[in-house]
Amino acid sequence: MSKEPIPLNFPNEATRGRWIISNADYFTAVRFRKQRYERHECPTLAAAVVKAKQMIAEAGGPIMIYAVAGDSSTWVQNVS
Repeated sequence: MSKEPIPLNFPNEATRGRWIISNADYFTAVRFRKQRYERHECPTLAAAVVKAKQMIAEAGGPIMIYAVAGDSSTWVQNVS
């Protein structure tokens, strides 16, 4: 679970995204492959970027990285 409770209201989407990234429980590297989503949970953004690069080397990309805090998530970056 995230380090602090997720606020119910954010002034805008950018503020919500920054909060989720700063308080992420984990980051996930995701791609759609062979009609299915392939996802790998990583403890840090740096670990997710490394995993995304490994996924690209194995079977191509691009890979999307999301931050997850509790039951909320936000897109962080694409790795290609």
